[in-house]
Amino acid sequence: MWTGLTLSQPAPRRPAWAFHDALYAARGRLSDADLVGHARGVGLDTARVEAELRDGTHAERVDHDLETGAASGVTGTPAFFANGTRVAGAFDAGSLVNALLA
Repeated sequence: MWTGLTLSQPAPRRPAWAFHDALYAARGRLSDADLVGHARGVGLDTARVEAELRDGTHAERVDHDLETGAASGVTGTPAFFANGTRVAGAFDAGSLVNALLA
């Protein structure tokens, strides 16, 4: 959800997937200080990240994503949707392809 912090970074300093991966690897260590540390680790502008956290720049978007995810039945990540339907339970690549083709 906080990968949105990187979307406002200038393109050369926008390692969104590296930040995304760092957040997943963090296993719940997601305080503001942790987020700044993860951002530093992937080369983001930490002063900007700190300001955006302090100002709540992305809070409305994150809250909206959480609310719409919960309304759609998402209880964790990853969550997959195929043709507007949430793929529930255990899945593998084959079952995801089948859901897309259905």
